[in-house]
Amino acid sequence: MAKMKRLESTRKAIVTSMIIGFLIGLGVGYGLWEYPEYLLLATVPGTESSAAPVRRPAAVNAPEVLPSQFEGLIIRANEATGAGNHAEAIDLLMLADLSASSAQEVEEVVYLLDKAMSLRVSQLRQDQRVAEIDALCESVTLAMPERAEFYLRLAEHRMEMGNEQGALAVLAQIENHHQWGVRARGLIAMITDVEPGVPLVNVPLSRSGNQFIVTASLDGQREIRLLIDTGASVTIVAPSILEILGYLLDGQTARFSTANGEVDAPLVGIQSLSVGEQLVSPITVGAISLSQGSVPFDGLLGMNFLQEFEFSLDQERSLLELNYRRNGDDGR
Repeated sequence: MAKMKRLESTRKAIVTSMIIGFLIGLGVGYGLWEYPEYLLLATVPGTESSAAPVRRPAAVNAPEVLPSQFEGLIIRANEATGAGNHAEAIDLLMLADLSASSAQEVEEVVYLLDKAMSLRVSQLRQDQRVAEIDALCESVTLAMPERAEFYLRLAEHRMEMGNEQGALAVLAQIENHHQWGVRARGLIAMITDVEPGVPLVNVPLSRSGNQFIVTASLDGQREIRLLIDTGASVTIVAPSILEILGYLLDGQTARFSTANGEVDAPLVGIQSLSVGEQLVSPITVGAISLSQGSVPFDGLLGMNFLQEFEFSLDQERSLLELNYRRNGDDGR
């Protein structure tokens, strides 16, 4: 009898242990299903796992995740978006970006993240929490620094809020991007009121006493040497050079003041004159033969060219700096 009681007691203990074990296993399984991003690989000190977590140092401060979790995170992000929890969707998608193992998966994250951000921004605007939009956009650029399109979103928001310097700081990081650089330079132009695609040019000069000579190109065909003269309202080119290029000198004339006194000389409309990469087209020049000094030159570079740019003369380095051309400001 006593033996039977002991067997019964043992049987009850085994059954109880099985039930407890089942419940614990069920709870752990549910936790891993509900929160897969917290499933971390444990490695034995001194060994390496063949399935080590994907690491991206510049990403958000988030738990390490495994590539196999990508699909689950995408599903949860879509569910959050469908429920209107756009902030949660954004967090999940940035986690998914960490576990993306192919270019196709990265593009999927970018597409869904852009959609979630648009919805979240609209949500913040409706709630009159516009100040939070900047922090949201900036957090995504920090999490995904290789995605230039999110820099554009941040810059455009800052421009909308009147923070032009903040926008310029962001745009400067992507203005040479192979895909989004053109758009970035366009926004820079809108902020600075300059024409995009006309870069700062430093043109080397040669010295003639206290004056400087620059090499220019006439109609893209003939290189000429012009003495820089900010006191000359019109650029001057030697008549012989103009005739070689086929220009006639029998048209309108104007009076010019030269070192040898006042002279009447023809005005000639030429196709283009360029210095470095900066070009003015068309432009009018005066056809005058000037007396030569110790260093020969072919004319004067006058203000009807220079006024098209922000320019400065660096005498110490013998450089002519031609800055971005300004819209609506011709310097006259």
